[in-house]
Amino acid sequence: TEVLDYREIAESEFDARQGATFRVTEIIKLSRENRIATLVQAHANYPSGSKGTPTNKWSNTATSDPLVDIETAREAIRSKVGAYPTHIAFGPTAWKSFREHPDVVERFKYTSAAQVGVAEVERLLGLTVVIGGAIKLDDSTGNFVDVWGDNVVLWWKNPNPAAQSAIQQSPNFGLNCVREQAYALGPVMDTW
Repeated sequence: TEVLDYREIAESEFDARQGATFRVTEIIKLSRENRIATLVQAHANYPSGSKGTPTNKWSNTATSDPLVDIETAREAIRSKVGAYPTHIAFGPTAWKSFREHPDVVERFKYTSAAQVGVAEVERLLGLTVVIGGAIKLDDSTGNFVDVWGDNVVLWWKNPNPAAQSAIQQSPNFGLNCVREQAYALGPVMDTW
């Protein structure tokens, strides 16, 4: 029988190719998210009447009303595409300002002892909530910055994407094609 020393045992427990595949996959996913966030957050990409900026930032709790702002945006989207939005994405700063805003906290004061979270906001707004938490290195400053800025984006997504004809005829926002289950499967490594 062959006797293995501690180095051989440690090497057999760590697969460098699998680790490299995971890192490269994460880099590709971050790059894709960064490109999408850049496109989605660029005001110039939207026609007049399809974008809005609240008069008061939500961090100014004395004069802002995020619930009214979101309802106004919902109605604006319905008037453009004929359906209410199904999803809302918050940048991390906007999410913090929203969930800590006194008007939002007031809605949950007597029903929840915990901090206002995604599930509570989904029930309140009737929307699927997405929090953009990715960060990237800013080459000009050398600091990490949020990929999703201090923004909130609402959109309508076809509830039945499997129906090909419905996709082609529906006003889906930001539709892009990726391999089915591409991210659910995790990194895929093929060797030969």
